[in-house]
Amino acid sequence: MFILTKFECANTRPNTIWTVLTHRDDSTMNTTQSPAIVVLGYNRPESLRRILGGLNASHYPHDVTLVISIDKSDSLNVLKVAEEFQWKGGPKRILTAEESLGLRRHVLRSGDLTEEYGSIILLEDDIYPSPHFYNYAASALDYYQDDDRIAGISLYSPQYNETSFMGFRPMQDDVDAYFLALPSSWGQAWTWEQWRRFKAWYDANADKDIAPIVPPNVRLWPESSWKKYFIAYMCDSNLFFVYPYLSFSTNFSDIGVNHKTNSTRFQVPIHMFPKEYVFKPMDESLCVYDEYCELLPDRFVRLAPHLGDSDLVVDLYGVKDLNQFQATHILTSRPMPALASWSKDLKPHELNVVCDIKGNGLNYGLLCDCDKTPLNINAESVCYYYNVSRRVLRWCRID
Repeated sequence: MFILTKFECANTRPNTIWTVLTHRDDSTMNTTQSPAIVVLGYNRPESLRRILGGLNASHYPHDVTLVISIDKSDSLNVLKVAEEFQWKGGPKRILTAEESLGLRRHVLRSGDLTEEYGSIILLEDDIYPSPHFYNYAASALDYYQDDDRIAGISLYSPQYNETSFMGFRPMQDDVDAYFLALPSSWGQAWTWEQWRRFKAWYDANADKDIAPIVPPNVRLWPESSWKKYFIAYMCDSNLFFVYPYLSFSTNFSDIGVNHKTNSTRFQVPIHMFPKEYVFKPMDESLCVYDEYCELLPDRFVRLAPHLGDSDLVVDLYGVKDLNQFQATHILTSRPMPALASWSKDLKPHELNVVCDIKGNGLNYGLLCDCDKTPLNINAESVCYYYNVSRRVLRWCRID
C-alpha cells in the first residue's frame, strides 16, 4: 500500500513498492548515452535541497529525467522539498515508499530503474555534483558499455583507501580515468546490462557467506550495506569500476545512517570546467587497481620490468589477507627478509619501485618469508599518506 501525494500526474506499475509521481509525461526510453538522474532521500531535507540545487546548476545536452526517490521516515519536510523543487532539466518524478526500506533495499530498488531508463546516475542526498557530471557519466557509460568487465562508472575520485584507511593516489595516465575493483557509492552510474548482471549474482548469493572473498574490513560492515555485496560481486567476478582522476562529485558526509557527526573527510575537488573526455580500453591501461587499491601485478611489471615475474602479491599498504594468495613473491611494506628494497619517498608509493629508488620501506621477497600480520596505522604512515608533519601529529596528540 502506498500513499499518493498531490501532483498533477500519477501512474503506478503493478507489483511495485513505489508510489510514482511525475510532472510531465515522458514515454521515451533513454539510451545509455542519456541516463536518468536518481536522487535518494530519507530524512535530511536540507541535504536534499542542496543536491537538487546543484543539479539545477549543472549542464545537460538535452532534457533529462530526474527521479527523486524517498524512503519512509518521520520527516514530511523531505517530500515537501521534492514537491516544491522546480527541475529545469526536463521531467521530474517522485517515488515514495510507504514502508521503511533501509539504504540497502533503497539502492537495490533504485538500481532497478535502469531497466526502465536504460541507464541511471545514482546520487545520495549528501553528495554534491560537479556542473559537468552528466556529460562525463554519459560519455563513460557509452565508451565502456560493451566491456563486460566494467561493473559501473564512478563520478567520485577517492583520495582515501577504504581497505587500508590510508590516503590513495592513483598512478597518472594520459586519459581521464583509471580502473579500480571497488564500487563507488558517492555518485555512480550503471547501464541496465551492468545492473542486471549484478542483480543476477545478488539473487543467487545474497544469503551466502561472502566473508572469504572480500577484504577483512568489509567483512565487518553491517548487513544494511548494499556496497558490501557489490564488492563481493566484483571480487567474485573479477570486475572493475571506471574512476575519474578529477572528481565529478563530492561528499558532505552529513549526519545520518553512516555518519554520526558532520565531517569534511571525504570532500574532494570537483571538475568545474567543460572538456572532451578521453578514455582507453582497460587492456591498454597501466592503471588498474584491485580491491585493496593496489596495482595489478601484471600492470606493475609492465611499469617496472626489473621486477621480472608477475607471479607476486602487490601489498604496498601492508593490509592484505595473505592467506588468500598463492603467488611465489610479494612486494610489500611489511618487514621481511628482502631480495630487493626501495624507498618510500616518491608519491604515489608505486613510483619508488617504478623509478628504482633504492632504500628502505618497500620490500620484495618470497611470500613464504613474509609475516602475515597486517600493518597497523602509525605516525610514519599518516605523515606519508596525508602530507602532514610529526609536529602536526604531536599538536593533535596522535604521535
